[in-house]
Amino acid sequence: TNSLLYQVVPQKTFQVPAGILFSDSMYYWRVRTATNGGVGPWSEAFSFNIIITDVEDEQQLPTEFALMQNYPNPFKPSTKIRYSIPINVKGQTSKVILKVYDVLGNEVATLVNEEKPAGNYEIEFRPESNIRNPASGVYFYQLKAGNYIETRKMILMK
Repeated sequence: TNSLLYQVVPQKTFQVPAGILFSDSMYYWRVRTATNGGVGPWSEAFSFNIIITDVEDEQQLPTEFALMQNYPNPFKPSTKIRYSIPINVKGQTSKVILKVYDVLGNEVATLVNEEKPAGNYEIEFRPESNIRNPASGVYFYQLKAGNYIETRKMILMK
């Protein structure tokens, strides 16, 4: 069947979301420019075929946001923080912000501040690298992604 996937792609690059293309099918594509002055001619048609070389277990990709308890906790001199970003309906990335706060609510470190695709992540927090003269005691780490916000407590022992 002839079906149009996208008529206009506003970016310079394009990635087809998972689950739209199927193996053993021939696909064709062509492009043309569109500016305020009009549209250019179509390029010649190019084709490609999907060949599955490995099947990724979709159960490995998370279905919901999650922020796990850091480990070890209490910690010295570093700890690891794990979090999960779920599969996005549109196959897009999610803006992820992971910050650390002291017991007074002052931000002491930004560990992550970027777009992330679906997946499970782990980051190491080393207070000595982020905080000048870190004090022993309670710290909080908070994950914000989409409408999801979760905060957890960790304890630094010097």
